Amino acid sequence: MQKVVDPAGRSYDLKDRLIGTGYMPKEGYRSARLNLVEPGMYVAVLSSNQIANHGADDAIVTVSQGRALAQGAPNARFVEVSGATHNEIPMMRLRQELDAIMAALPPARSLQPPE
Repeated sequence: MQKVVDPAGRSYDLKDRLIGTGYMPKEGYRSARLNLVEPGMYVAVLSSNQIANHGADDAIVTVSQGRALAQGAPNARFVEVSGATHNEIPMMRLRQELDAIMAALPPARSLQPPE
């Protein structure tokens, strides 16, 4: 998100206020604070390439809602992740990374109690 359009059609550029909120540097998750001054619909305008990862088993936001979000963004690609629920995709990646680390470690030795 780089800009927001308010209900009156005024555009606010947020590029200088974006803060990285991802788990890893340059992961692409960004956020910005915006104080809404009047009631109505505010529209976020996306201007970069997007990948919309969506869990196939998400019970909070349906797959069709995720697909509609991706279709509404220019240069977006929708990726449905089988077996994933809401907000589970970053945890799935972390789990894969931890499994790889554990697989690379030498086998654990049994500790014997002192005699």
